[in-house]
Amino acid sequence: MTKRGDKYKWQIGAAPPSIDHHSLVKHQIVREYLGRYIKVLMSNYNIEKLVLSIVDGFAGGGEYIAPDGQGYSPGSPQIVIDTVTEQEVLLNIGRDKPRKVDAKYYFVEQHRSTCAYLNALLATKYDKARLGEDIISIQGTFDAHVHKINQDII
Repeated sequence: MTKRGDKYKWQIGAAPPSIDHHSLVKHQIVREYLGRYIKVLMSNYNIEKLVLSIVDGFAGGGEYIAPDGQGYSPGSPQIVIDTVTEQEVLLNIGRDKPRKVDAKYYFVEQHRSTCAYLNALLATKYDKARLGEDIISIQGTFDAHVHKINQDII
């Protein structure tokens, strides 16, 4: 693992970079904000479905070495997918008629090796059939792909 300025490098077959404290704080904010956002939007119990698009323009490789050096710490792609999944489960506790959070995720990563690592991670952690469907991984710069992502969302 090597740093490129303030960026990190992920490479298949190599350990991911260690996570910095500021990234842990950012990830906690993302997790809490997204969870609260879904709760607020679904606060009316008559709403059966929330359609949500989540764009991460600087996705990284999706995981880091944990702060204690033991195991892995999830990156933002895992955090947003898992938070949405958890919130959907919580929305359905005690309900006869299920509620759905219909989310589509866009993960943009500039660096080819990092994007390859992210794709391998996503294929391992989540149903492979979701890749290209509701989990979209894009290699390139955010600026180069934002218009196409906007068109897909609208």
